[in-house]
Amino acid sequence: MWRGQMGILPGSTSAPTLYPLGDSMESSASGVLDAAGDGPLVVVGCSMGGSCALEMARQAGDRIAALVLAGTNAGHLPEPEVRDGYVAALREGGAARVWPGLVDHLFSDAATRTVIEAAEAIAMEQNAADLILATQVFHSRPDATDVVSNWQKPLVVIGGDQDGIVSVEKSTGIATIAPNGRLHVMQGCGHFANLERPAQFNDLISKVLHSISRGRV
Repeated sequence: MWRGQMGILPGSTSAPTLYPLGDSMESSASGVLDAAGDGPLVVVGCSMGGSCALEMARQAGDRIAALVLAGTNAGHLPEPEVRDGYVAALREGGAARVWPGLVDHLFSDAATRTVIEAAEAIAMEQNAADLILATQVFHSRPDATDVVSNWQKPLVVIGGDQDGIVSVEKSTGIATIAPNGRLHVMQGCGHFANLERPAQFNDLISKVLHSISRGRV
């Protein structure tokens, strides 16, 4: 998922897997913070990872210099029927059962077959139990709108104009309520900007790091 970003800051970049870190977003965030060291940290998250990044900011904002959220929805309106539908499908057939219904929502019209197949391979590597837990964690996450509205440090929001999961409107809303929010909408891009537009995505991350290193916070 993050292989294309590991070289941005060699030796100082990690991409932890959230599944083993507990049965709530709070425990996932705590586990990442425990493994990350004292900081200062620039926390980058996409989708569920963006929700984890916001929970990290809630728990240890003093250790975090900036947040970068891609394909992330800070708000949370519980959808138990949606959750239960995914859980049932995963129990029935694992990732292979749910993947076909997600592809059109996750990727833009311009996404290459290589990108889609690479993402599918990652999905198929996950066992059903982990995916069920992730679904339950994601759907029980706390609303993080308050974290965004109170976050005084840089908060960069990256959205794809063809993201079928998190709309540009929602991405705009996050950037608007953040006191130091910045919005970047990638044209012809879906949910996973780091996979579909790695060069553009990495350039944005590099600029955030450069800004932090020069004290422009």
